[in-house]
Amino acid sequence: MQSWLTGYTVYYNQHHRQTGHLLQGRYGAKLVEGDKYLLALSRYVHLNPARVADMQEQELKVRLQHLRQYTWSSYRAYIGKTKTPEWLTPEPILAEVGGQSQKTCLAYQHYVEAGLAESDKEFEKLMKSPDPVLGSEEFKTRVQELADEKKKNLKRPEDAEFRLEKDELSVEEILQKGTEYFGWQAKELPIRRRGDASKALAAKLLCKFSKLSNRQIAPFLGLRSGAAVGWQKRQAEKILKNDPKLQSQWTALVDNLDQIGKRHALA
Repeated sequence: MQSWLTGYTVYYNQHHRQTGHLLQGRYGAKLVEGDKYLLALSRYVHLNPARVADMQEQELKVRLQHLRQYTWSSYRAYIGKTKTPEWLTPEPILAEVGGQSQKTCLAYQHYVEAGLAESDKEFEKLMKSPDPVLGSEEFKTRVQELADEKKKNLKRPEDAEFRLEKDELSVEEILQKGTEYFGWQAKELPIRRRGDASKALAAKLLCKFSKLSNRQIAPFLGLRSGAAVGWQKRQAEKILKNDPKLQSQWTALVDNLDQIGKRHALA
């Protein structure tokens, strides 16, 4: 985010022949403990569109309508009003109110929108504090101990970081999981026809989970170029869009590979 904000400011100033800051305040990030802190943070962020100055004096029903119709937010996806984009992972938040289902989406909506009628001053104070950690005192102590341990091996202490990481998955692991969910055989993919659904889905899966470029993926699928891999990926998106059953299988497969590939730095 810091890089993006800096880059956009430079672009904007050059384009409009201006100088100086464009956005108020530096980008900041906090390490958040799960459970109630994660859930409260999600509500805090999703309520921002209804808490801006222009909306403060409006009636509650007007603010609710604005919140539910606001398109520049992931809130509509969280409450089931629009399709969840591929880059969004709402499961950790929704799990705090019971998982991912229509009832859960409604429960999360009630939880968030109740925040418009009440004020959580204690949480807002935590958000505005300079403390980089949001959680219990026990959690903060644990994070500090881990940070101190990481700093011992760094030339620059500020490089100590905590982030959700992905372990690299091999092409073989990814395609094997595809075999389990879709029944394809990895060795047959290169000889499948250009319009074959298995080849298309395999291309999309490898693009998402492997660290290979499209050109590097091509030989595994019997393709000649990275452009051909990109075409197959677009075909997969069309196939999934028109087949709800296949879409359900795809979602389950992606969730499974996510669980395999992710490990939390604090684990």
